[in-house]
Amino acid sequence: MSAAHDENTVLFSSEIEFAKARRFIEAKVAAKNHHPTLSATEHGLSVAEQLEKLAALLDRGLLTRDEFNAQKKKLLLQNE
Repeated sequence: MSAAHDENTVLFSSEIEFAKARRFIEAKVAAKNHHPTLSATEHGLSVAEQLEKLAALLDRGLLTRDEFNAQKKKLLLQNE
């Protein structure tokens, strides 16, 4: 419990509260990063680079497998 004394630590009373906070933060990040008029190349990243970033988020547990697959599909469909 030494992490409880770290000023950068956030403790949640339950997994449900953690899940709510996670969804809220992810929605804010997604809204901030949403650029519907820009294609992948206009973001400055290739499709492969964007897929690598998504895979890294999946590996870090910041995306679920379903979220990863949805984003991957969306990315690939945008660049057909």
